[in-house]
Amino acid sequence: MVNTILGRKIGMTQVWDEDDNVVPVTVIQAGPCTVSQVKTKATDGYDAVQIGFGDITSKHVNKPMAGHFAKAGVEPMRYLREVRVSEGEEISCGDQVTVAAKQYMGEYGSYGSSYFFYNGETVFTYDAEADTYSAEGQVFGVLADKYYDGNYTNPVIGPVVEKAATPANPAIESLKESNYGWYINFNVPVVDVDGSPLVVDKLSYMFYTDVEGEIQPLTFTPETHSRLTESMTEIPYTFTDDYDIYNSQIYLNDLY
Repeated sequence: MVNTILGRKIGMTQVWDEDDNVVPVTVIQAGPCTVSQVKTKATDGYDAVQIGFGDITSKHVNKPMAGHFAKAGVEPMRYLREVRVSEGEEISCGDQVTVAAKQYMGEYGSYGSSYFFYNGETVFTYDAEADTYSAEGQVFGVLADKYYDGNYTNPVIGPVVEKAATPANPAIESLKESNYGWYINFNVPVVDVDGSPLVVDKLSYMFYTDVEGEIQPLTFTPETHSRLTESMTEIPYTFTDDYDIYNSQIYLNDLY
């Protein structure tokens, strides 16, 4: 049995525990990994297998490694790791190493979040009459097999029809202080007041502050947020500077 699997971080999300507390989690795409080499005690002095993960284009594979993959009868892979196995195990090149989806893997470091595995084995059913695709259970979304795009319960995918809409009310959830300064946790709903989804590329938000009794929009500048290249008052929903500004959390730095 191969007790190791390779994967990559897809992104962050949140789930609710049995007490309705929000728990931040990390989603990992785990495998599938392919066995690309088998070593035995008789021929190599120990028992092990080499597993691979991740696509790679042929032009980035040198001739020795191309021959290695061809001999194993598998496609080239970006990452390779050798894993010890028990003596006498029936493992062959080309075997797949997988792990069940949505397994809880424990706490992630000191951040208070948790690891979950994702394996992309979701099946959607097409309804020709309604022109929709649907799946059952919790589904983790991935854009272009790389960017994490949230988790959904019993999702239904249908044709997009754009129309004017009134966004649901945003909310500031908390104002907290950390070792890096004060930050705001907030929620900008991606649905309208009727619960219909919004086109997030056309969604933006603003913050307002009370300055001596006068309500004014809050402006984020390169002076207060070093990764900005220009001042921003209206922030596109999909914008992030990958440092201080995200679509659910913003560090205020010298603004507070």
